[in-house]
Amino acid sequence: MVSLEQNSGKTKAKAARVTIKNVHKSYGSLHVLKDVSLEIKPGEIFAIMGPSGSGKSVLLRQISGLEIPESGKVEIDGQVPELKFSEESRVGMVFQSGALLSSLTVEENVGLFLSEHRIYPKEKIKSLVSDKLKAVGLTGIEDKYPSELSGGMKKRVAIARTLVIEPHLILYDEPTSELDPISAVTIAKEILGLKQKGGITSIMVTHDRGLVQGIADRVAVIKDGKIIAIGTPEEIWNSGDKEVADFIHIDFNIQSLTS
Repeated sequence: MVSLEQNSGKTKAKAARVTIKNVHKSYGSLHVLKDVSLEIKPGEIFAIMGPSGSGKSVLLRQISGLEIPESGKVEIDGQVPELKFSEESRVGMVFQSGALLSSLTVEENVGLFLSEHRIYPKEKIKSLVSDKLKAVGLTGIEDKYPSELSGGMKKRVAIARTLVIEPHLILYDEPTSELDPISAVTIAKEILGLKQKGGITSIMVTHDRGLVQGIADRVAVIKDGKIIAIGTPEEIWNSGDKEVADFIHIDFNIQSLTS
């Protein structure tokens, strides 16, 4: 039986350091990631931005261990990420859709990992699930099904599901996509709050410029599978590089399209 007692909310989780060195990834003849190198500091909120198809989500899958680079390496606290639970380095992922199981209640979704791995007795899992739902501002919805929840609530349930393993690193794939502005701000506050309360390292792939400016410590811009800029949001927004500026400062003006 795996134990999570050492990080059961009494102390801060260990924040992970992520090192990406010369990573290449292809799918057949399509070369998606090209010599990508990044260092993400413990406790940092790190954003990855870029045009659609630039390799952002593919890079996130290499970090999570869902895929393996064909060359180069990814390390989390000196370890290669694997698709299994590790006491030394706990990685959680919040998918763009939330990826909740429609046939399970909120309580069953959030506690699924603990139940499947028989980490705690049933009553302990029930208590932990309630605690994590409360941590993301949701109480009294344990018996509801995903179909009964708004998009923002689904995202927060997905975050709660990740929190039950007391993660050192959380990966977010488009955390504010398809959300109304109020729900997007709520999710941004949740991500920032996890850093402030628990010291968790967060990596988020996003197109949301407001989210990045509001909560990210640093941001990398990726284009055509290559990192073209890394810096604080202020440094990126004030970059003199034309490729970066063209992406960051694009102005969608409907009048220019119809004139």
